[in-house]
Amino acid sequence: METIRTIGRAAHDFGRSVVEWRSPASGLYLMAVNSAFWALAVYGDPLLQCRCLITLAAGIVGWDVLLSPSRDRSTLLHFVLWPIASFWRTAGVCLSLYGVHEIRAEQLDMAWKVAYSSLGCLLVNPVWQHHQVNEKICRVTNAGYEKTKRGVDYAIIQPLLTVYRAIKYVVLLEFVPRYVLIFDLCSALIAYVKRKLIAAREAIYVKGRAVRDWWRGWIMLPIKDKFFSVGRFFRYWLCAEWWPIVREALGRWGMRVKERCKRIFNYICFWTVYVVCGHWVKPCARYLRDRLMELGAYLHRVLWTPFKIWLLAQLHTVADLLKRAAKLLALAIRDSVLWPIGILLADLLYQLGKMFYDAAIHPLIMMLYDKYKIVENYALIYVLGPACEKIVNNIPEKNPLCGERSRRQSINKD
Repeated sequence: METIRTIGRAAHDFGRSVVEWRSPASGLYLMAVNSAFWALAVYGDPLLQCRCLITLAAGIVGWDVLLSPSRDRSTLLHFVLWPIASFWRTAGVCLSLYGVHEIRAEQLDMAWKVAYSSLGCLLVNPVWQHHQVNEKICRVTNAGYEKTKRGVDYAIIQPLLTVYRAIKYVVLLEFVPRYVLIFDLCSALIAYVKRKLIAAREAIYVKGRAVRDWWRGWIMLPIKDKFFSVGRFFRYWLCAEWWPIVREALGRWGMRVKERCKRIFNYICFWTVYVVCGHWVKPCARYLRDRLMELGAYLHRVLWTPFKIWLLAQLHTVADLLKRAAKLLALAIRDSVLWPIGILLADLLYQLGKMFYDAAIHPLIMMLYDKYKIVENYALIYVLGPACEKIVNNIPEKNPLCGERSRRQSINKD
């Protein structure tokens, strides 16, 4: 009994590996399923095809609803949640039923395409579940959301709060009772702003490198590896790299079977080239571009224009408040000790600006001017000089048309 159980478990594991495309026999499995489908599609009558599609859809629904575990849920809730439990199986059932509809409407080409798409969905579903693609998509989405939220908080919300506190500090005149410490507060404010700017620059640099490394390590490299592995797998089986061995084993099997296999193989190669070579990219890109343009126009009309109007109104209000506060402040400090201190502070800021210009801006301008002169001399010596010399050397000493004209006049006189 234990031996039978061991053999059963081994057979079950082998079958799962084949169905989930983890075994070398997965290629034979796909070829067998593909051959069975096209044999039924080409040689079967429409009634048999309808029965097969209905049986396939009913079997999937019965297995998922009646035979699958409900995980302590009621049968009605399990049946209601079944369409969203597995996207590929639900799509396979819907496409199978739509294929039955197309067969009854005598649209055989569309029915074959729909039925083949249903078969593809059912073949992809085990691989999708084995690799837990839904969980990976959720993790990547959550990580992107968290990074976006942190970035928005750091780049937009915190600066807005800082600006709000600064405006509140100026408008409410919170610094007036402590006018004696204005110089110290300005120095501390300059140092604080400098520290914040340095910290923001370093944080932006670190965040940018982190986002770049995360994008390369978690998105680009796995997608690239999966794409190349799937390409190698399909190239081996669909591009008939196995065909020489099979041809030596089977020999001549008949012209009719060969033509059928050739047609099926051409269909597979056509759809594979269409999908892998990206012929569907341009229509999808065009559709996405149109939708994004419509979304941008809608957002500009609904969000940006009202927000701009509201922001301009708020700015006008703040400007009026600042003008009033400046007038009140000027009246308050006109006859006080703050006026000489303000003049001294303005003179100090002017001297600091002049020192910064002499120490940083002016040397940079002179350095750029020297570089420009070097480039200009290089262009005159190595580009314009040889070009002008070549043009001068190619100018003839005498116009050949003038010589020909004088010779003809002499002949006419004779």
